[in-house]
Amino acid sequence: KMQSILTQVGKQHLYHAFLKKRPCSSGEQKVITIAYLLAKYLLEDSNIMLLDDFCNGLDPDVTIAISHYLLYISGRENRQIVIVTNHRNVMNIIPIEQWNILRRNNGDVYVYNYANSKSTFDDFEMCGLNYESLFTYGIYLGEENENGNDSSTENV
Repeated sequence: KMQSILTQVGKQHLYHAFLKKRPCSSGEQKVITIAYLLAKYLLEDSNIMLLDDFCNGLDPDVTIAISHYLLYISGRENRQIVIVTNHRNVMNIIPIEQWNILRRNNGDVYVYNYANSKSTFDDFEMCGLNYESLFTYGIYLGEENENGNDSSTENV
């Protein structure tokens, strides 16, 4: 399974380096680790996987390839993959309908997503900015951005 994952992200040569325990760069080691964890996740009966800044230190093309693969397996395998990131390449690949934005404020956590902020997310997609701008300009806050109160969000 690990060899298949490395092939899918264009890094099949790393499988042989892994087997022969050859030295690799830190980025290559990270790709091998991600492939190993994904293979383990897919072989086990797990329903959820959490990846926190998985792309930190990876080349942009590898980040994009892994992001596409994660999106593919989440749909094909019907499994949930939670990605914590602020990396623009990842954010621009994952459809906005699958996002959950968490904002902390004085010990409270507010959830913004397509289900509870549909008009804000739809308006944003029509403006043509990249997804990183959603955070930079606080667009995800919708009306809360203007009046400090948005009844459409969930407090958890």
